[in-house]
Amino acid sequence: MKIKLLDLDRESIKFNFSVSSLEGVNLCGELHIEGKAKRLNNEYFIEGKYSARIETQCVRCLENIEVDLGEKEFHGRFLNPQEYEKYLETLAKAAEMTEEEYFQAEGNEIDVIELVREELLLEMPQYPTCVPECKDDSYLQKYSNNGMDSRWAQLLDIKIKN
Repeated sequence: MKIKLLDLDRESIKFNFSVSSLEGVNLCGELHIEGKAKRLNNEYFIEGKYSARIETQCVRCLENIEVDLGEKEFHGRFLNPQEYEKYLETLAKAAEMTEEEYFQAEGNEIDVIELVREELLLEMPQYPTCVPECKDDSYLQKYSNNGMDSRWAQLLDIKIKN
């Protein structure tokens, strides 16, 4: 869903929709997004919440698992292309980041789905695992002998000669 900046000049906009596919993310069911967009002076604000279940691989057994991300909030601050250029120039002159981070409204539109997609990617677990444990851990047992790899064991026999 894209929101045109011209529409926000007149009034704030509420949105509530679902998406069944998202680039780079395997969704289980639909991604539900709701929120509002408004304008204050030259800034455009988007805020809301989303809920999703994703499919990914367990890092231990490599089986596909579902991860419930629950309900998460998102927000973004946007500037039109002209104002965004001015913002970048002030950052370059100051040579430091400010607390306020802005995004550019590409083509005078704000892509709500892309904003949520970026937030969702950040919320995905880095090392997803089966809960409470992997069903078939025979693959894991093969490599977890709680000792040293036999190929390196002979190094223990080497003594340093002075």
